This record gives sequence, structure tokens and C-alpha cells, in this order.
Amino acid sequence: MARTKQRRPEAGKRPVARATPNKNQGGSRGATEDFMVHLLEDCNLCAIHAKRVTIMPKDLQLARRIRGPLAGVSSY
Repeated sequence: MARTKQRRPEAGKRPVARATPNKNQGGSRGATEDFMVHLLEDCNLCAIHAKRVTIMPKDLQLARRIRGPLAGVSSY
């Protein structure tokens, strides 16, 4: 077997770490992203209803409470 020489990064440049995607993670990542996007949209609507433009933890709590135990993934 021939050994190949590893290349050193040029001065001032860092080597880029590349993650190898796992085929099984694609669906859960998509589902997680979809859940978070919709939760933050609801959170933003709660902030707008309170006449604010910045979301706060209480908006997140209210959005999860309105969604219910299944869609909000709450502990009650």
C-alpha cells in the first residue's frame, strides 16, 4: 500500500472540519427544525399580541400552553 502524504494547511488558514451526515438523522433534523420554526412563529404572535417586537420566555411558555400537551410537548 502506498502511503500518501498529508497536506498541511497554508499559513493563516485552518483546516475545515466536515461532518459526515448520517442517513438516519435527516428525518429527525427536519422534524425538529419544523417544530422549532412553528413554535417560534407562535411565540412571535404572542409577542405581537402583547404589542412587543421582542420575544420573551413568557411568550414561549404561553405558546406551548396554548398548543396543549401533545403539540407543545409539555410535561403536564
